[in-house]
Amino acid sequence: MIGGELMMKKIVNIIEAIEDWLSGLLIISGLGILILQVVFRYILEIPTTWQDEIARYFIIWGVLIGASVALRDNTHIRVEIFYQLFTENKQKWINLFANIVALSFFIFLVIYGFQIVEQKWMTGQRSSSNFPLWLAYSILPLSGVILSLRTLIKIYNYKEDGKKEQETLI
Repeated sequence: MIGGELMMKKIVNIIEAIEDWLSGLLIISGLGILILQVVFRYILEIPTTWQDEIARYFIIWGVLIGASVALRDNTHIRVEIFYQLFTENKQKWINLFANIVALSFFIFLVIYGFQIVEQKWMTGQRSSSNFPLWLAYSILPLSGVILSLRTLIKIYNYKEDGKKEQETLI
């Protein structure tokens, strides 16, 4: 039993490391492409269109994957002064409610994200740089699934250990 738990912990650590690195790499790559665009446009006087678009996709993908990292590490913004006005018992219920509301939004993101991706796929829409839009929009359902799983884990942990203070999205 302990060997299985150790293996699961290693898998979780690998997934979390991939998530951390991928988020950071996408954001840094997007910013690097924007810097390259400035060099091409204003220094070399060679205007391009693809760089702006690809940089935008990279940054959006990085931010949405980074949202999962923030949820995992409990670093989302919350209104602490409002939260502290309540007793510990009420704070637990606020945490549970906030996580259920967040889960509802993430499920919405999955459902409608898949619909958008399907529509872009079926129509064969492409960007002005000839990039397939279904690929660009696929981050919506993907991030919705990842964020939903993270939120379900938070809700499960709340159920398992009601005395443990859980962080929320507030």
